[in-house]
Amino acid sequence: NIPLFLSDIAGWILTLLDAYSCTGETRLLAEARNLGASSFVESFFDRVEGRWCQTEGSDPSLLLRLSADHDGAEPGSSSLMVQADLQLWSLTEESMFLERATTALHAMKSYLTTNGAAMPLMVLQAWHLHQITLHQEQVPLSISIVPCLNKNRKNEEELAFTDPLLQALFAQAFLPALAVIHWRRDGADQGMRMVDGKTTLYICAGKECLPPITEVEVLLRVTQSDMVKQLFL
Repeated sequence: NIPLFLSDIAGWILTLLDAYSCTGETRLLAEARNLGASSFVESFFDRVEGRWCQTEGSDPSLLLRLSADHDGAEPGSSSLMVQADLQLWSLTEESMFLERATTALHAMKSYLTTNGAAMPLMVLQAWHLHQITLHQEQVPLSISIVPCLNKNRKNEEELAFTDPLLQALFAQAFLPALAVIHWRRDGADQGMRMVDGKTTLYICAGKECLPPITEVEVLLRVTQSDMVKQLFL
């Protein structure tokens, strides 16, 4: 009965979300969402001080609950959990995740102002939140995938590793503030459709999207453009 630490939980949520991004398996997203919304995870969050603690609060023998204030060779647990909350909000648009991330970042404001170099991942999440709130309404930044499946590619898991466009998306396009990959299986929702029988990408801020992308060269050119960098970097 070894108790879990916050870094264990945050790392598992982010692993599930990364796996969902690559495969489109909704059960992975559901597991990440349910864990993030659980009372167990909430018990690690000190709402009085607005900070994530490395241990949960049910053990009466704990005299002090510490919080990670440094991103070293491995990011601190507080930074990882804020990242997880922002990604969960972008996927689910459930306000509890955005509210919790906002509370944690506001509590870190003074520390980050003078010690930002010590927490680069937390600074990145603060920038991500800033980009979200630049809009009149808070909207998630996302890429939606309309997959092209055929007899040689029978599922999204195989597609993610064989389609040149998706290989470029995951390996070459650098968008650190991009929170989520949406898989659109029927392609018809929100006007997102497959173009010319090819896997198609839509880069969006909320419901506002750039023109559909089907070619690697176009993807790399768009992701390196000033307009997209302003949104995602």
